[in-house]
Amino acid sequence: MRRRAACAAAAALAAILAAGPALARVGGGGGYSHGGGGGGDGDAGLVFGLVRLLIWLVFRQPVIGIPVLIVVVIVVSRMARSGELKLRVGERPVVYPLRTPATGPANLTPVRATDPYFSEPVFVDFAQLVFARAHEMRGAGRREPLAPWMSEAAIDRLFSDRAGLESVSEVIFGATRIASASTQAGFVHVDVDFEANVTEVRAGVRAQVLCEERWTFRRKAGARSPAPERMRALGCAGCGSTEEPAPDGTCASCGTPRRGGLSQWEVAAIAQAARRPLDPPELETTDGGVERGTDAPTMLDPRLSSERRAFEGRHPDHSWGAFEAEVRETFVALQAAWSTGDWERARGRETDALHQAHRFWMKRYAEAGWVNHVERVEVGRIVPVKLGVDACYEAITVRIFARALDWTEDREGRVIAGSKTEPRAFSEYWTFLRAIPGAVPEPTSCPSCGAPLPAGGAAAAAVCAYCGSKLSGGSSRWVASRIEQDDAFRA
Repeated sequence: MRRRAACAAAAALAAILAAGPALARVGGGGGYSHGGGGGGDGDAGLVFGLVRLLIWLVFRQPVIGIPVLIVVVIVVSRMARSGELKLRVGERPVVYPLRTPATGPANLTPVRATDPYFSEPVFVDFAQLVFARAHEMRGAGRREPLAPWMSEAAIDRLFSDRAGLESVSEVIFGATRIASASTQAGFVHVDVDFEANVTEVRAGVRAQVLCEERWTFRRKAGARSPAPERMRALGCAGCGSTEEPAPDGTCASCGTPRRGGLSQWEVAAIAQAARRPLDPPELETTDGGVERGTDAPTMLDPRLSSERRAFEGRHPDHSWGAFEAEVRETFVALQAAWSTGDWERARGRETDALHQAHRFWMKRYAEAGWVNHVERVEVGRIVPVKLGVDACYEAITVRIFARALDWTEDREGRVIAGSKTEPRAFSEYWTFLRAIPGAVPEPTSCPSCGAPLPAGGAAAAAVCAYCGSKLSGGSSRWVASRIEQDDAFRA
């Protein structure tokens, strides 16, 4: 009874603290908030019942419930210190891939109402470039290059933890998500949540640091987004120049304001900046079977029918069969790239933001000495659930039903999670993007370092030969941009 009471309290505390274990498979796997797999739920049911009883006692019979809660917490603490405590909820820890909340996409109406040229994928690329450059400048102790992109208050917050810091490098994104958008005092504000892994050197000691930060970007209401290549080059919104601004904050080439968010987005504030040493990833230990959520009803966008008619009207030659074949090919190719650890094979099949997220987790697995294998992948039904379009891209979200062998090995080749023999059935929601012809021209120079690209631009070279950055262009093929679990997706 003491162990089961401890498990109940541990489960409740885990739900409150939401400490996120690592993802398995390319898209996360194991269930977003319920764990994965079937069977072995007897202990889980008991724990759930104990938790409910404990909550009921605390609120309905506090004279009894509060002392019991205190005793349980003391027991859990002592057992944790002694090493006796083992969380046994069907041996299925909760999995929170990339800590993405189980809510739908942010309402971007406040942005699009005054800027019909706004594109969420382009903005995310821009935000990541600013974030990466800002942290590199934080390591170098250089504030001036950030002036066109960040307010003084935001720079002060960014530089507030430089004690002993010598450099920051290798910024790898685990997740970048627009949390909210609003209009305040004539400015449009967009809150962006970042989860990134950076390499810091402090007092000669090199360490991996996890950054979980919320940055607020602002721009004058009515300002229009520049062309995607200018956004991704961090250039002037007016002429694209990357020169330092004049002392009065205007572009040295064309005179367009480059400060204060008058013509381009700037970071007005850093509302949250949690940075801590990177903990080893945790594993979801479910074997084969059917992941929870796979049998749940498919969530369809209420506007699916009208958006589908509009899409087919724009593309009368579109073949849903050919699109489905492309989705299957990408799904299998990404699983293979993930399983072999050769993520460069996936570059042309996903957006830069998703590529960065997968690099983040692949690096974390490598540091822990783990390899996740996904083999014998069988793709079943593919169901379109949502369509959308903005100034630069068209998007189609589908629910993919599949099954595969999914297991993780340590350095010695021992299976530490999953099963090499029992397939796992699962489903996930994948969103695919395609550039609107002519809306996203191929870049002629690298957006990160400005180096000229070879003839053919990003179509000829996926990676800059000078700095190694991924080159995002106006590809006409469908590429994966988002992968969500059943219970995380909201149409």
